[in-house]
Amino acid sequence: MAGSEGGYNMMAIQGQCPEQSFELSEELEMFLDMQDKEPIFFNDPLWEPRLAYLADIFDQLNKLNLKLQGKDTTVIHFVDILCAFVAKMKNWSRKVSSGNFAVFGKLCKVAEGREEDTESCLQNEIISHLHNLSKNFPGTFLVLKK
Repeated sequence: MAGSEGGYNMMAIQGQCPEQSFELSEELEMFLDMQDKEPIFFNDPLWEPRLAYLADIFDQLNKLNLKLQGKDTTVIHFVDILCAFVAKMKNWSRKVSSGNFAVFGKLCKVAEGREEDTESCLQNEIISHLHNLSKNFPGTFLVLKK
């Protein structure tokens, strides 16, 4: 039991929980149905796209994390990587504001064919999230604080 629990903790640390939840969303819904649990969040038309976006963002953060762990990484290289990531987030926000979700692969797959109101609401949420993330992200690293 402790070994499997540790596995789940490692998965959470690696940021794979959103992706695993996204990949298993149909199975999760079936499980909750079998347990006679009311999966209220499944009734929300934005639930699956939000989860897909979350999985995509965590994927990007995992990639950033791996870049920062390089063997020969210097502080200058570290700062360049972080600044580039903040610039990417701002670029993603601009693209999403024009209706381009291409950088978020999982989201693109589930967002196809959604109603325009749903897509507009999701677009606003993503823009707001990326804005807040890019605004607050530098504050988490002392080398980026100005």
